[in-house]
Amino acid sequence: METAEKKVILEGITDVRERLKAAREQFNTVTDEALIDSCIYEIISLNARYKYYLHLAKEEGITAEGFK
Repeated sequence: METAEKKVILEGITDVRERLKAAREQFNTVTDEALIDSCIYEIISLNARYKYYLHLAKEEGITAEGFK
């Protein structure tokens, strides 16, 4: 696998993890029903994207050692 492809996958995983953390923090602080729903949809979407990147990493043989 090319280093650039591996870097894109690892950056994608890092980005999604950070965005998931922020979405969960927002979910825990909002009180408006519409915002709560929005947070839920965002978390579901980000979880799907995270699974996608993990699948790519597994297919390409990327291990935890390559993740920082």
